[in-house]
Amino acid sequence: METELRMALLVAGLLLLVAVYLWGWSKSRKSRKRKFENFDFDTDPLPTPPDSGPVPVVDPLEAGPEDEEDVPELEVEEVHEEEEGPGYQPSLLGQEAEKQPTVSKLVILHVMAKRPRTFNGSDIVGIAREFGLEYDQMNVFHKKVKRRGGKRAMYSIVNAVKPGTFDLDRMDKFETPGISFVMSLPGPEKGLKAFNIMVEAAKKTAERLRGDLLDESRNRLNPQAITRLKEDVQLFILKHPNHTQ
Repeated sequence: METELRMALLVAGLLLLVAVYLWGWSKSRKSRKRKFENFDFDTDPLPTPPDSGPVPVVDPLEAGPEDEEDVPELEVEEVHEEEEGPGYQPSLLGQEAEKQPTVSKLVILHVMAKRPRTFNGSDIVGIAREFGLEYDQMNVFHKKVKRRGGKRAMYSIVNAVKPGTFDLDRMDKFETPGISFVMSLPGPEKGLKAFNIMVEAAKKTAERLRGDLLDESRNRLNPQAITRLKEDVQLFILKHPNHTQ
């Protein structure tokens, strides 16, 4: 009798445990269903996953023997230092010395014919001969001076009409509304001296051809304009003493 009672209590206990388990499982399922039954997976944000903690970082320099296979080999760039010697100059090794830019200035004067007149080629050739100008392969006239290495142009006379050249073989039929005196600084002669020589030649040319002497902007070259041009030449010489005579 006592054994049967124990068996009955054991069965009742098992049934109670099963009932409790089934009740809890059903409640949990309903809870999860209620939690996501109104959730829109296309628009609502997903729940944040639990933080799994920081990812461990292994320093390749502190890795032990057991970690050597997993640590990538570091690439070390070889640096070859230049050997220092008596003539060592770090700023010049491995590169070319920078070239100094060429600094120049043009001074231009115009001698223009009074409209509707023009200058004919024969008169221009006569002016060139009077001032000792030379005609060369550039098809213009140059006032050249002798320097080491040969002759160099102090100033030039070009046609005021593009491309600025003269056809020496056809000068007897050539006509132009004007000619231009051009001087480039630095030149073979000192700046102010070359300027004064060119101005005097331009004045005489204007007188011989009965034309108007104008500056670069085609304004009449009066004493004030000549003074301004001289100041420009002096200023260029002061600013660029290494590029002038």
